[in-house]
Amino acid sequence: MFRPRLTALIQYGFPAQRRFQAVFFQVLINGLFLTSIFSIVALGFAVVYGIARIMNWAHGEFYMLGAVGVWLFGRHLGLPFLAAAIISIIFVTLIAVAIERTLFKPLRGLHLPGFVASYGLSLVLQGSVFIAFNGRPKSFPKVIHGVLTLGPVNIGWQRVIVIPLAALCLLAAFWFMNRTKYGIAIRAGIQDLQAARLYGLKMNVLCSIAMALASAMAAFAGVLMSPLFSIEPDMGLFVMWNAWIAVCLGGRGNLGGCLIVSTILGFMTSFIDTYLGAYFSLIIVAAFFLVGLAIRPRGLLKGMEA
Repeated sequence: MFRPRLTALIQYGFPAQRRFQAVFFQVLINGLFLTSIFSIVALGFAVVYGIARIMNWAHGEFYMLGAVGVWLFGRHLGLPFLAAAIISIIFVTLIAVAIERTLFKPLRGLHLPGFVASYGLSLVLQGSVFIAFNGRPKSFPKVIHGVLTLGPVNIGWQRVIVIPLAALCLLAAFWFMNRTKYGIAIRAGIQDLQAARLYGLKMNVLCSIAMALASAMAAFAGVLMSPLFSIEPDMGLFVMWNAWIAVCLGGRGNLGGCLIVSTILGFMTSFIDTYLGAYFSLIIVAAFFLVGLAIRPRGLLKGMEA
């Protein structure tokens, strides 16, 4: 009478083993998922800060506007998701470049005024979307259905597909930064802004291209998130907070360090959320940020000079 139960335990594992497998795969997938989003947003944030020396807190709103654009063009106007996504990214990019040319251009290199201006811009964009939405969150239906089964865990394909798409986005961004004329020029400006100016690099053009790249990446991240979470005016705050930490601890202007810290934050948040909850996650991540800055004020990896 015990043979069928013994056979099942051998085939599927003991209860404790199944629980461990379930938690392991959940932490792994969520960690990769969060790392993907944090990395896309943080890399763009780091590029703009590196070339323009402006801590653009409104960068999280470009992420939010990407999701809003998908809802507007896809759900409200009835366009296919792919068309709505492309139009949304282009729309956000044009807005960001216009903001860079008008608001941020006079503030380049001025850290505190630049931050205050970007924070005010963040409030304006959030408030505008709040009024447009009448204070009600919006939602976008899932585009990809079905689930992926990993051991005892079932994970929706809509969430899983974010990871390879984010990886492709990061590869494209690194290709641009390392293989194109403008990308190499932006990297030169990040490493030594004064030398780049002496060599005759056109900073106005480079800053606009950097903002276009950063905002397009943030909007792309928002597009990926639109079928998974509620679309709200403040949805960019959580992502922006982690991008801020990644840039500061990764070494300001150090793009590789930014990605390393984004990975640490992604898996740390996933692990703590799973075992302790979201509130503990915010506290522990903030403590990690403060301790890291106290030990290495210029970042865990060497960044540019302030």
